[in-house]
Amino acid sequence: MTEPPGPQTLEADVAQVGTQGDGLVAGHYVAGVLPGERVRIRPVAPGRAHLASVLAPAPARVVPVCPHAGPCGGCTLQHADDRWMAAWKTERLVEALAAAGVVPGAVRPAEPGAP
Repeated sequence: MTEPPGPQTLEADVAQVGTQGDGLVAGHYVAGVLPGERVRIRPVAPGRAHLASVLAPAPARVVPVCPHAGPCGGCTLQHADDRWMAAWKTERLVEALAAAGVVPGAVRPAEPGAP
């Protein structure tokens, strides 16, 4: 999807992806992005925006296996490769344990499953 620049869009870099799979872009949460990407977004509500286009994709970006991945919204990170996804899931686990006061010794990385 490509949308030309305009007054209703802004161009920015993706800072991070949070626990719900939405990326943080210029103070807005945006689905369908990965850290390190340069994107064009369209703000739709305070703190929320839609992805208008990916201008510079991250190396971890892949074509989603499911043709309904974008419109459906059920699988929020199908556009990320298995290696990135495993690291992201491992980080979420370590953060959740730390929030619960558990400091694990060593955490094995998550392993990708079948789509």
